[in-house]
Amino acid sequence: CSNVNGGTYPDYSGTAYEYWSNKSVPVFNFNTGNATIKNTTITFRDGDNMGLCVDGGTVALGEGTVVNGPVSAVTGTVTITEGKYSGAITADQATLKISGGIFAVKPAAEYCAEGFIPTANTDEATKAEYPYAVKQGAFIAQIGDTGYETLQDAINACEAGTETTIKLLDNVTDGAGFAIPDGVTNKKIIIDFDGKSYNVTKGAVGSTGTTTQAMHFYSGNTLTLKNGTITSAATSDENKLKMMMQNYCDLTLDGMTIDCSNVNPHCSRPSAHPCYYV
Repeated sequence: CSNVNGGTYPDYSGTAYEYWSNKSVPVFNFNTGNATIKNTTITFRDGDNMGLCVDGGTVALGEGTVVNGPVSAVTGTVTITEGKYSGAITADQATLKISGGIFAVKPAAEYCAEGFIPTANTDEATKAEYPYAVKQGAFIAQIGDTGYETLQDAINACEAGTETTIKLLDNVTDGAGFAIPDGVTNKKIIIDFDGKSYNVTKGAVGSTGTTTQAMHFYSGNTLTLKNGTITSAATSDENKLKMMMQNYCDLTLDGMTIDCSNVNPHCSRPSAHPCYYV
């Protein structure tokens, strides 16, 4: 069992060794047992493929830790709760849980502890050197390997003219309304709900002055919604839903269930019967 609390450990390059098909590997190595590292700086020689390696045991990197090089978790368990990290954080067969710290290289979402996701470092004093951090949150949608906290963020990230698929990652019980906003054109989007449900409880969308819809899609775009269910919470002062959907784009619904039962009936034509706009 190791407790490293304080100190600076520079240039461990002299103890580097060959490992696994003659690949040069990190030189600050943990194989078994438990180690806690805090208030400690570890540096390595520039230009060498060297860093901190965990190949067994449990290593906790915490308060005041500075690792000027990569962290490689091969086997075992690594937790990062605080610190500054200038190299990539990677894992092979290890369990890696990141819930704090700032990073020069963006940590992958899969390495974040449950309930945490990568984000931008907003601290003015450190963000130039360490532009990334982690925060509490969850991704509900994904484009390729990139996660998004809201469907709207994912829609906004779709490039005009390029067909893009957004995948829903989990059932959403407290979702916001989503839109291809007025003035946006030439989006070609497929939203694959992947058998999941999306419940709109807040953030009604729409044109300026009429934000009363769960969904609003502007003309000049192509959109497919497929393989899922969209519902809404009972109308409240917060979401003020009067329409489930207002559509002007080239829309395809494929294998969708749209439940409008909680939308307040509304029609702008006084002579017409009360109706649900879809």
